[in-house]
Amino acid sequence: MPIIAFIYSIPSAADIVIGQSAPLSGLAADAGNDLAQGTRAYLAFINASGGIHGQTIKHIVKDDQYLPGATDINTGILIEQENALALVSYFGTANVSSLLQQNVLGKASIPLVGIYSGANSLREHGSPYLFHTRAGYSEEVDKIVTILKSLGVDELGALFQDDAFGKAGLDATKRSLLKQGLKLGPTESYEKNTDNVEEAAQTLAKANPPAILLISLTRPAANFIKLFRQHGGKSQLFCLSTVNHEELIRLNGAASVAGLGVSQVYPGLDASHIKVVKEYREVMKKFAPNARLSYASLEGFINAKVLVEGIKRAGNKPTRESVRRALDEMHDLDLGNFKIDFTDRQHRGSRFVELTMLNQQGQLTR
Repeated sequence: MPIIAFIYSIPSAADIVIGQSAPLSGLAADAGNDLAQGTRAYLAFINASGGIHGQTIKHIVKDDQYLPGATDINTGILIEQENALALVSYFGTANVSSLLQQNVLGKASIPLVGIYSGANSLREHGSPYLFHTRAGYSEEVDKIVTILKSLGVDELGALFQDDAFGKAGLDATKRSLLKQGLKLGPTESYEKNTDNVEEAAQTLAKANPPAILLISLTRPAANFIKLFRQHGGKSQLFCLSTVNHEELIRLNGAASVAGLGVSQVYPGLDASHIKVVKEYREVMKKFAPNARLSYASLEGFINAKVLVEGIKRAGNKPTRESVRRALDEMHDLDLGNFKIDFTDRQHRGSRFVELTMLNQQGQLTR
């Protein structure tokens, strides 16, 4: 079902407007649509349960194609024309950085809960209106580097997207390697919004460091893995959580990505003993039955769940500022065996990270 149809699947006589800008088309569409699907499903569940203090939610999603300028325009429309109470589940380091550079959130006093980015710059120099539900790239890279060090690997190369996202990931990698006494190997970049990684794959395959971290989105990662192996590259490959392993398998086949390490910043989708995952699966089955289950849709679900809790705590007549204050005071919120805590001044809600590996059947192992 096209994501744009989701706007109309939620009752139009809405009292609370929640806005979202995400890449529903273009190179990042696989994750962008999943992020919106999970967000929409939880908000539909809340509406079916009576809304928030009897008020209905209208979820408006706009496509930005992963372009910062489009995110700026979409956000302006959501704030000024749609009168959104809050924003949720945005996507991209450069996209959100653009909003912060213009102080869009601060000028409108509007909170944004959950962004598909782990950049330190959005945490250390963020905004009092920005709330993170995922761990940062620093935590992800630390997990990978710690494991490499335990295995006796002393060098890590990198492929990175040549933009704010890729540079944030590379900076986190350099910090982690320095902290743990490992060295940075060869690095290559590729242009944003392309999957043109031929030159990078050839160069890194020739260098063949013991391990390489892919600081990329799914489609460039898939193309790199294929070309890297074709050029004889033997390095152990790792990806950040920005890569969708199921889409990798669809693009490349399970056998070609076997042994790939992928860091994750949310619990496993099969972790039925974790209450929030069980709830996510039940809600998706009922309110988005044709949608695939993925880490990105789980992320959207969690973002929406946190925002709804903030709106509930803001009282019967929530305002943008009262919702921000409610979120700011959110301490040790248990979503169901997964906790969020925004009392950190940087609003780093979670530091959960685990490393998964893909086996020959395309299944994640831990």
